[in-house]
Amino acid sequence: MAGSLSLTERVLRFIADPAADRFDALALEVFAHQYAQNLPYRQFCDRRGVTPERVREWRRIPAVPASAFKVADLTCRPKQPSTYFLTSGTTQGTDRRGRHIVANVALYHAAILPNAQAHLFPDLGPDGRITILSLTPPPPHRPHSSLIHMIDRLISRWGAPGSGYVGTAAGLDADALAAALRRAEEDGKPIALLGTTAAVALFFAYCDERGLTFALPASSRIMDTGGAKGLGGDTTRYADRPAFLEACRRILNLYPRAVINEYGMTELCSQFYAAGSASGFSIPHWVRVQAIDPRTDDDAPAGEPGLLRHYDLANLESVMAIQTDDLGLRRTAGGRFHLLGRASGAEARGCSLDPAALSLSTP
Repeated sequence: MAGSLSLTERVLRFIADPAADRFDALALEVFAHQYAQNLPYRQFCDRRGVTPERVREWRRIPAVPASAFKVADLTCRPKQPSTYFLTSGTTQGTDRRGRHIVANVALYHAAILPNAQAHLFPDLGPDGRITILSLTPPPPHRPHSSLIHMIDRLISRWGAPGSGYVGTAAGLDADALAAALRRAEEDGKPIALLGTTAAVALFFAYCDERGLTFALPASSRIMDTGGAKGLGGDTTRYADRPAFLEACRRILNLYPRAVINEYGMTELCSQFYAAGSASGFSIPHWVRVQAIDPRTDDDAPAGEPGLLRHYDLANLESVMAIQTDDLGLRRTAGGRFHLLGRASGAEARGCSLDPAALSLSTP
């Protein structure tokens, strides 16, 4: 059966069903495809003397640094019209932004939905809906934001009437968000808040300044992403994760199990989720994660931090293997990893550096 399916069909089938194939075999085929079709990546591999004929396991597939997306169009379909996503820049500015070309958006969507179902909406059945409010601007204001594209997909799939965006091009509309939370409190209908950690912290500072608290209904939840990047001024008090979780409880009546942290990259089609404060990020079955010792370019010793390296089959038409500057600990038990922060000297980057996530809009 597998021989009659295209590589795209096999990857899609594997994302939907882990029993449908084997990661190891698919990863080697994806590498061969990318080596053959992605010229900049092939040149990268050739300089290291690595070809598909020489690779016998996924761990030996060459990983490009995430910064490579700033200098090359890493795509297997250079002549095909494609969706592309831009990084939000770094602390050095937005003039050199990474660009991830997604030639087959169906793979991206296939990776988004089952992961979100498992971690954000596990209680919603096939026809389940919940009011979803995004603290980001809507897609027309950020057409090349992978985060906003993901959130828009989630709203389309699980959003109840009344779902939408409380972010604007100018910043977060905190008054509109506060009014929506008060309505949810009065109506007794659960609500899901999605946005950057920086935007949520900005709203917490707004609430603390005004003495606002909310008793959100049971089954409400929040997804934040981006970590402490971009936090400053009054929001620094929420930079520490325990302080952020405490603010969720105190201001929103959301306890740690209802606070889901998302870790994603513009350069990846897949995301990672962690609930509460200590469980670590869950790894989808179509992804592998290593913590690399930069001195050996191999797995860091057990219990020691390393640079996170991701292998994402959903990146079929770009580059599957991405080397990050993020420090992490890989836990074999449970298939999880812990994110420790950025490597010393690495640029801060990500969605929390979007200016719209760092300010309140004014009427």
